[in-house]
Amino acid sequence: MGLTAAVRSGTRIGILHAFMASSYPELDLVLPELTLRRSYWTVVHEELRGIRRISVVADFLTEIVARGRTLFSP
Repeated sequence: MGLTAAVRSGTRIGILHAFMASSYPELDLVLPELTLRRSYWTVVHEELRGIRRISVVADFLTEIVARGRTLFSP
């Protein structure tokens, strides 16, 4: 979010997540033939995995990312 704000406020160029940059029509895509692939991980200490509130949040994150998968693809 910080880099997106910096680019929007005048930094002029930066590598932004497509799902974030697409929300700002004033931003122009430069070098559309180049893409970067990133991975996102949910990390939970093994001693906390069995706690219900932890597993509920992890499951929720997995679900919303799966539903919005097209947002994460170029």
